[in-house]
Amino acid sequence: MGRHRSAVWEGQTVRAYITGHGSIARRHADNLLALAPDAEILLQHTDRPLSGALSRASIVRSATDAIEQGIDAAIVASATAAHPTALMPLVQAGVPMYVEKPVVADRESLDFLSASIAEHAYDAPTIVGCNLRFLPSLQALRSDLISGRIGRVVRGLFEAGQWLPDWRPDRDYRTGYSAHADQGGGVILDLVHEIDAARWLLGEFQTVTSDFGHRSSLDLHSEDTAGILMSRPSGPLAIISLDYVSRRPVRRYSIVGEEGTLVWSLQEKSLALHSPAGVEHIDLPDGSYDVSSTYVVAMSEFLKAVHDHKQTSQPLSEGIRSMDLALRSKGL
Repeated sequence: MGRHRSAVWEGQTVRAYITGHGSIARRHADNLLALAPDAEILLQHTDRPLSGALSRASIVRSATDAIEQGIDAAIVASATAAHPTALMPLVQAGVPMYVEKPVVADRESLDFLSASIAEHAYDAPTIVGCNLRFLPSLQALRSDLISGRIGRVVRGLFEAGQWLPDWRPDRDYRTGYSAHADQGGGVILDLVHEIDAARWLLGEFQTVTSDFGHRSSLDLHSEDTAGILMSRPSGPLAIISLDYVSRRPVRRYSIVGEEGTLVWSLQEKSLALHSPAGVEHIDLPDGSYDVSSTYVVAMSEFLKAVHDHKQTSQPLSEGIRSMDLALRSKGL
């Protein structure tokens, strides 16, 4: 983490409010203190034991309480269904926010959030937790697309899946939010990374169709399999295939152009160009497939944006656009 350490808050103390007490909240809190060691953390009330950076937090009952005590930023990392309770007062108060994905869990909340942003002219620095945009190997893929390396792009296939019981082995998968649609679970919202990546790599889409459902023997109250097709006139198709069932984790993107195909695989740590001349494996620096580092980079960019009163490269508006597509794919 040392190479990402930012000195922008040197000699100053950033005061951050955090919602959530699970693994992603702990990760963000740990990264916050690694980048700003003198940071003060206010944590939403919990009866759960706390560890890591969260154990040194001061406890408050709500976002409103935190705002009244004075905060420089907020990290919204609670269960998705609980996001609106924190987001609305933070928007009204103009607090900079790091918001975990997905931004919200339903259409009503998304529309209300968008309306609140407009009503309060909210323009504080924000960042959304679709952190794969910060992965160097995917940034290399995007650079190749922008440069025209594979010519006119006609389609992209975005695959992601993992056996849900293996995802968080320290807890019963049936009790987690992923298993419950009313808590923001299901592969479409849970794996919104792929919808966001399709937008980031291929541009905006107008039409969304899908088929999804609970097709495995897993004990779920949410969809475990989904196929999504997104398109726009005269533009590339994006085919997104998601599941909670793949017994070996997969995250693989194939982008097809008139002059070649770029294939990226996180598990294989590979980026390759397939063309009439053969297959060219693209060498990238060490760490180009290290997802854990992307959380540090994202937090560093957010803290700098808060300090400089500037917007990040992945503001809340980006998360809202990706969330709109995800909800439309569910018919919402």
